[in-house]
Amino acid sequence: MPGLRILTERFEGAARIRSVPYYTAAFGVGASLSFFLSGVMAQRYGWPGAFWASAVGSVAAAVLMLLAAWGIPVEPELSAAANSRHPLDFRPVLTNRDALAYVLAYGGHSWELFGFRAWLPAYLLFAWTRVGGGAPGSAITNWATVITVTSLPASIMGAEFAIHGSRNRLIRAFAISSVAVGLIIALGGNFSFALTMLMLFGYAFAISADSGALTAGAVAAARPGEQGATLAVYSLVGFAGGALGPLAAGFALNAGGGLRMSGAWHLAFVALVTGSALAAVAISIVPRAQPDSALASNIAK
Repeated sequence: MPGLRILTERFEGAARIRSVPYYTAAFGVGASLSFFLSGVMAQRYGWPGAFWASAVGSVAAAVLMLLAAWGIPVEPELSAAANSRHPLDFRPVLTNRDALAYVLAYGGHSWELFGFRAWLPAYLLFAWTRVGGGAPGSAITNWATVITVTSLPASIMGAEFAIHGSRNRLIRAFAISSVAVGLIIALGGNFSFALTMLMLFGYAFAISADSGALTAGAVAAARPGEQGATLAVYSLVGFAGGALGPLAAGFALNAGGGLRMSGAWHLAFVALVTGSALAAVAISIVPRAQPDSALASNIAK
């Protein structure tokens, strides 16, 4: 979220809204590449190699931020009230009903997204062994990479559609479709490996389709002078959901008998889709439905 704040404070109006989904999609690219690199490094250097590769990524990101943001002017703060507000006073954000709806929806979205990504390699291994596959080698991490990279077009496409239509209605539709696909996987029984992969691609697309639209909505709904505070609360609630989702799926797996049991994975997917169900309910409290183009005009004013 600090990176998103650095990005958005250097744009105005429509450019600010349209830049958000690309930033969000880049997060998905990094997540997908992490599966690929961890598989390659683990094959060559053991599990420590995967962690060293991740650490190098963070160092590279810090260097890139120092170089890329240098000398770019920042939009001046126009709100005197914001300048007088304590940086840790988040009460104005909690009274902004529009922003709060996106915050809560993001919590549910992250619950499902991070739970899915955390358990995806394990589920792929289960699906691989269920059909009698031999030693998978790097096939599991390669499939996880390809499935996860689906978030790149999904997030951008969802946000672009939101520019011309009702964002909250679109987010609700994607959240409901995510619940539906997740339940099909949960209740489908013994799919073939090919059909399982097809369903996982659809599920990954549905989960990620509202990512950019949610973040853009939070940015647009933030009142003048409260963007930083809004993104802070948005991040806190979102990553709290992202921490709880994998735990909920793990408890469901234990309750169902462990990673090798079909019934356990059925319960895990039910636990995951709870996040999108919560997001669909939360986004329904947004009192008005405006396209991003209208909200961008409001920001410009």
